[in-house]
Amino acid sequence: MRFLLQFIFLLLGNLHLTHAQSTFPYLEVKNNEDIAKISSDSVQSTYQFNHFLGDIQHTFYYKNISNETVDLRFIVPQHHSQNVYHLAANYNNQESNLSAKPIVTVRQEIKSLKSKSGYDNQTKTQNLILNLNQVKAGEIITVSLKVSKIIETSTLDYQVEIPEIKTIRTEQFTSLGINEQVGLPTKAYQTYNFIGSIPLNAVLINDQNPSINKTSNFNWTTKKNTTKKESILYNYEAKQINSAIQHFTEDGCDYILGIVQPPKDSKVIYPREYIFVVDASGSMKGRPITEVKKMMTSTLKQLKTNELFNIVLYGTNQENFAPTSIEATKENVDKAIIYIDKEYGRGTTKLNEAIDRIQTFKANSNHNRIITIISDGDLDINQNLHLSIKSHLKSAQFFILGIGNSIDYRAMNFLSLTTGTQPLVVNNEYELGFKISQFQKQILRPLLRNVQVQSKTLNLSETYPKNFNGFLSTNPIHFVSKDCKKVYPKQLEITAKNGIDNYNQKFDIKNSNSSNLTEAIKFYWAKQKIDFLLKDEDRCGEICQKDGRYRKEIEKIGMSFNLSTPYTVLIQNNDTTNFNQDYDTDGDGIADWFDECINEKGTLLTKGCPVEKLEGNSKNVYVQDFSNELIRTIEFDFDQTFIRPIDYPILDRIVKSMKANSHLKFYVEGHTDAMGNSEYNKNLSLNRSKAVVEYFASKGLDKNRFTIIGKGDTELKHPTCRPAEKCEAWKNLQNRRVEFKIKKD
Repeated sequence: MRFLLQFIFLLLGNLHLTHAQSTFPYLEVKNNEDIAKISSDSVQSTYQFNHFLGDIQHTFYYKNISNETVDLRFIVPQHHSQNVYHLAANYNNQESNLSAKPIVTVRQEIKSLKSKSGYDNQTKTQNLILNLNQVKAGEIITVSLKVSKIIETSTLDYQVEIPEIKTIRTEQFTSLGINEQVGLPTKAYQTYNFIGSIPLNAVLINDQNPSINKTSNFNWTTKKNTTKKESILYNYEAKQINSAIQHFTEDGCDYILGIVQPPKDSKVIYPREYIFVVDASGSMKGRPITEVKKMMTSTLKQLKTNELFNIVLYGTNQENFAPTSIEATKENVDKAIIYIDKEYGRGTTKLNEAIDRIQTFKANSNHNRIITIISDGDLDINQNLHLSIKSHLKSAQFFILGIGNSIDYRAMNFLSLTTGTQPLVVNNEYELGFKISQFQKQILRPLLRNVQVQSKTLNLSETYPKNFNGFLSTNPIHFVSKDCKKVYPKQLEITAKNGIDNYNQKFDIKNSNSSNLTEAIKFYWAKQKIDFLLKDEDRCGEICQKDGRYRKEIEKIGMSFNLSTPYTVLIQNNDTTNFNQDYDTDGDGIADWFDECINEKGTLLTKGCPVEKLEGNSKNVYVQDFSNELIRTIEFDFDQTFIRPIDYPILDRIVKSMKANSHLKFYVEGHTDAMGNSEYNKNLSLNRSKAVVEYFASKGLDKNRFTIIGKGDTELKHPTCRPAEKCEAWKNLQNRRVEFKIKKD
């Protein structure tokens, strides 16, 4: 089952996604010596930002200044919020580029070739790779890269980080993240264009006001000439609720991008009625119900006295805190906190009856009704539940908060499609505080409810996301529609309610139009449609998966828009053995091709699965590998055994993991490089192991769990580094290490 649920997450050990977002595209050479063979003459970049969409175009100029023919690769670190719609290199009077092809076809061709080379890149992190083979001496290489980007934000400020421009790196950096030597461009030029359908308010670069050329209130431009990291922040006027659309026409079809933006400070907010529908069944027992209590306590205390609230608990039996919603006085809130605090999780889940129970609560037209469903998703999904929720949509706004030991993402998907609301999911205890804060920002400041897009002249069946949050709070609402009627004028209307007041904005589309954000809008539309198709395929179940109706439509989108999708990959020059599959359904930084849990966020060490789902030996191995992944970043100075204060936070993360798995015992092996004699190195490595264990003991770990071993230089990670002078510094550094191995009883 494949479906998209875009959740914000914070997960220990997920080092590779951060790496992908913080690295500028680069030309990869074999090693440090090869950096001198290539000159990076210049890179010209144009950035265009329009609300939450961006279009980024780079042109790189390189030259092989050696007397040799060299093999190179151009690397583009990828992220689920962006799409490379053009990547091509010109050299040796030829062009290399990427184009989409169905996965089924690729697998068949690989099988017929009896080749595994096509899988080589799939166990790595999300990089798009373009091979540049046999680049002749003196040859000039021009690389053209064009990227569409969705700028994710949880505020009215849009922020983008432009990484430091390093245009040549080594193979070791791509595979291991080791950054020893790099190549910089001789010249780097940047043009930043900020546009929008709402007047711009401010642009900051590295917290400074840049020199801006203001063509109009809707179009600002600034230019830079730097290789340094740039932090971009921009926003739009937000004195009132603003609605706007933009559109462009391609192949006879209009693509319409809409936005509804809240004001920064709202003067009139109608009072709310909060109904918390809380899963108190047996699957919520333990950590989940404890987290729910924390969230409820914090949220209830922030309600205003003129607001109403009620709590409905559902499990084997249903009950509510009060016969109908009551005022949020201090006395009532205190009683509610005591009421929810007695829950411990019991029985089975019957959400239908809980939703039906809300029907007995008389709605107050002066209050915006907000129904929050809090569950781990262990639900009895059925048509009655679907109809029961649908019956409330005109009078209330739903929020879905997923908390549990094991989230049922299929149920979250069902609730998402039924309520028209994107769920907010707490994946683990580390992100609880952040997610509660995010949840409260959304529900405690409601401005508009039942936000809808309507038209008598447009075909709105291709409007996405189908479950865009029709509730305006602190975050803007975005939607995109595709209409292929060739009759003008067309009219689109955005309607909503605020208490007893109606909100209405009409927009005329008088004729076809061109746009310099064509690819970004198309990417957003395609991404949102694929999201919907994957969710709907999952809802439909095995029949739809077997007959391939959704797969064929997604393949068509991938081929038409040159996208990597769950069913298409990107092929270089039609060479099946050299392909890239960067599609990442759950946005955890692990491409679907390698991800064993494509609907749940995980880490590279767990093959894309959540740490919480690991059991038995798999979890033990993860603790070992996670600890080794962290400790390998700790550097011992030459001939030294002490741990530097800068490395304490890394060891503290290992301590936390080992405290949570107190049954495990470890060998702690110290290793050195090949400098010095064997006996000296053995003692040196033993003392390094001791230093680590002593630190663990100072943090409360039992020393008896660890057996210290000094391996000296007997097990070099890079055996060719004997003597040490033969190798580059980074290889000797990797030889000087401490490793953990599980001690079996």
